[in-house]
Amino acid sequence: MTLVRITLIMLTAVVATSCGDAPTKTTTLQFWHFWSEPSQRSVLDSLVRIFEQEHPTIHVELTELSWADGRSKLQLAFNAGTQPDVVHLGMDWHAEFSRAGVFADTAAIPWLV
Repeated sequence: MTLVRITLIMLTAVVATSCGDAPTKTTTLQFWHFWSEPSQRSVLDSLVRIFEQEHPTIHVELTELSWADGRSKLQLAFNAGTQPDVVHLGMDWHAEFSRAGVFADTAAIPWLV
């Protein structure tokens, strides 16, 4: 289910970044995640490679977070306005960050909700 949501978010980013710009412009999406186990990272890397092949004007920059300090890094990034474009969060932190109003409004994208 989580990979489906990530794929949908990435597709949304594709649509949002493809409007109006010349097709040769490269866009970088920052994606922060907690999938550090080798099997998880292997799957994520392969999905990103496929995504980038299908969307050659989009580069996905992966940043691996640890459960030990990832929450603090996210809080600092959101407070500084340097948050990633896409982030993988567990449901336990989603409510906290949502209440803080740091997520983009996805209500305009009915198939994403």
